[in-house]
Amino acid sequence: MKRVMIVFALLLAVCLPAAGQQEGVDLPADLFVLLNDGSILRYGVGASGVTQISPGGEFAVDFGVDDRGSRLAYRTEAGLFLRDLNAPDGQAAAPLQIEDSAAGLPAYRGRGESIAFSPTASEVPGGAVAYTLLEGFRVAYLSGTAPTFQTFMEGIFTDLRWSPTGRYLAGETDQNVWWIYRREGDTLSLTSVIVSSIGTAWVSPNEIVFAPVDGGLKIMNLDLANQQTDLLDASVEYRLPTLTADDNLDFFGRSKADTAIPEGYGLLLRLRRGADSLDSIGQTPIELTGLRWVPGGALMIAFQAGVLAVFDPATGFGFPLPLENVVAYAWGPLVPPDQRAPAGETAAPQVSSTLAAPNPVETPTNTLPPTPQPISTAVGMNLPAALYFNAQDGFGVAQVWRLPANSRPPERLTFAPVDVSEYAHSADGRAVYYASDGTIWIQRADIGFPIALQDLTSFAPVDLSLSPDGTRLAFADEQLGISTLIIDLQNPSSSTLERLLPNDQADGVQRTFTRARWSPQGDRLLIEAALFGGDVDGFAVGVYDLASAQVFLTAPFDAGDPRTANARWLRDGRILAHADANSPQIAPGFYVFGTISAASQPILAAALPPDQVVRADVEIADGVLRALVGSVVDASAPLQVVEVDLDAGSLRAVAAVDPVIGAPRFSADGRFLVGFRRDPAAQAAGSTDRGALMVFEIAAGRYTVINPVDGLADVVWNVSF
Repeated sequence: MKRVMIVFALLLAVCLPAAGQQEGVDLPADLFVLLNDGSILRYGVGASGVTQISPGGEFAVDFGVDDRGSRLAYRTEAGLFLRDLNAPDGQAAAPLQIEDSAAGLPAYRGRGESIAFSPTASEVPGGAVAYTLLEGFRVAYLSGTAPTFQTFMEGIFTDLRWSPTGRYLAGETDQNVWWIYRREGDTLSLTSVIVSSIGTAWVSPNEIVFAPVDGGLKIMNLDLANQQTDLLDASVEYRLPTLTADDNLDFFGRSKADTAIPEGYGLLLRLRRGADSLDSIGQTPIELTGLRWVPGGALMIAFQAGVLAVFDPATGFGFPLPLENVVAYAWGPLVPPDQRAPAGETAAPQVSSTLAAPNPVETPTNTLPPTPQPISTAVGMNLPAALYFNAQDGFGVAQVWRLPANSRPPERLTFAPVDVSEYAHSADGRAVYYASDGTIWIQRADIGFPIALQDLTSFAPVDLSLSPDGTRLAFADEQLGISTLIIDLQNPSSSTLERLLPNDQADGVQRTFTRARWSPQGDRLLIEAALFGGDVDGFAVGVYDLASAQVFLTAPFDAGDPRTANARWLRDGRILAHADANSPQIAPGFYVFGTISAASQPILAAALPPDQVVRADVEIADGVLRALVGSVVDASAPLQVVEVDLDAGSLRAVAAVDPVIGAPRFSADGRFLVGFRRDPAAQAAGSTDRGALMVFEIAAGRYTVINPVDGLADVVWNVSF
């Protein structure tokens, strides 16, 4: 059997139209293409010709078209935009920006739909647009007055396909794995995974056909607990299934026993709905690399080196389209043959752009020292958890704010008439506890007003700490010692006060207890004790055991020893502290307390260079820290992100950070740093403790400043996850 190698040998036998004119082509649907200069063209059916549909002066990175061909979604480096394609000539509305640069960039272009609209006639009310990212994909839901967003990180996606009624979304990764999600309102949830398939086809609103790499053809019913049925056995390799306009299932096949057809090729086959046997349609084996179906399934497109070729999958004969430097393409809706205008001659498009091509779409790597990165702005971000911070409201009063994890703008949580000095929040974000005007308050999401929980005897810091189960709030009152509020979650106003560890005096030594911190198990409190009187003058690390109501203290450390003030829990119940270049009398490094007693001495687990100070740290795995360190000598030197193995005593450089971020804090997984953006002018004037909220993505080396919103001043501090 003669084999035909499509790719582009065919193209050499076909002459391109002369410059300035093109011959219309009888395509089954409008073809949309993105050129290397960032412009998007519509290659119309029949005599429609070619028109530029992207706004002039904008450099599109990728795009998608809805199932009616009436709306265009496109991304630039500035964000994601929508444009109405049906507006009368000369009356086109300005593009609507859906998201700023948080919309990201695609990992691949031209291998599938990197931007996909949900169907117009969707079972789920409200439109949605899904778009791939450098890793994962994102969905913008358009049902409300403002879009909402959801991000998925299951892999690097090349193609996104909604089911016919929009109830499901299938996404293909670059490893031929398909992830399928079910839509319920404005949310998607993972419902199934196809571990390998060369192409898929939706054949009903809830059924998808797939072709496993090892052979066979299967159908999955997502409404029947993902029930799978074999359509064809695994003795034949089937590839690229599609549902045709006349309701047949077409695909390519190659018997594993057929040595006449090489791997990567196939003959066009057809399975008619309800039939129990295959029809052989193809005349010659077709090379399948880089092929995608045209709407209706009568033709295919081969895409290589910026050129598109249309061909008949049964015979392999085809022709190139008169377009060059194509980056990606998409199709409008299928137009029935009797509605296609005859092809004619139309003027070739005049496309020009003065913009430079964008940087390659690749995940950036970090170097030491840091590669300079521009600082972008956004109203929200996709984060591993919500971000809490203090910031002034429009009246100059410090309040508690939350930056949601789903890219929504910051939202104000408290409405105190006097500055909120400190706070703690519940794990679910539905309650925030805060100190203001000499009182501890609770503000719940389901109650429109704050509830006073406890009056304080001073305005000194109280170090609020919420127990892991959210039922007890520990705090330190300067005059009284350590107490807890036992929270009645149903009726917070009836919460009761429990005095755990009152300040005391014995044998001439005054003991004052501060900084209570719950253990990960919620059974102990880590405290700091100030000891003065007689021959004692210093600070101790202490642990209060709730079960026995006993306190255990180390011997007092010198007043200049920082390890008592920065002690914190490790996951396994040990206690971590550090010393650095700010305390030269102590060897710099991370120290671990195994037990707490009068004889306890911390062990140096991992040393630091002598000129380094610790700006932030977090335990990302058992006994493994991610820390941010910097030079005490040169404040303008890059900060270094290092991983510290406490058991091995080793440090490993991970990334470098420009010192533009102040008061940094790590996310719990160590992937993000958050703080405020340092203002050089304010820093020179000696005011460096406030600035705009800033997020640094460590893996991408990217800085983002969160734009202020109504009522939020452009200064933040005391940031926490």
